[in-house]
Amino acid sequence: MIQIPATADILVMHEPISFRNGIDGTSAIARLVLKHEPMDGAFFVFRNKACHSLRILFFDGNHSQFSPTSI
Repeated sequence: MIQIPATADILVMHEPISFRNGIDGTSAIARLVLKHEPMDGAFFVFRNKACHSLRILFFDGNHSQFSPTSI
């Protein structure tokens, strides 16, 4: 279970992304498109092109993590 701090930002990417991107590619999208640094404590929510899965990218203080979710 992911615990979200009360002060954390949640950013949702409205365009679909390819889930073939690894954690580095998804982090680059967060930096370039959403204009936020992935290691700043925000949660980044992405959806795939088929709109049946979500991917949440977050930094837990030690390392970045993915949390894949099916809708």
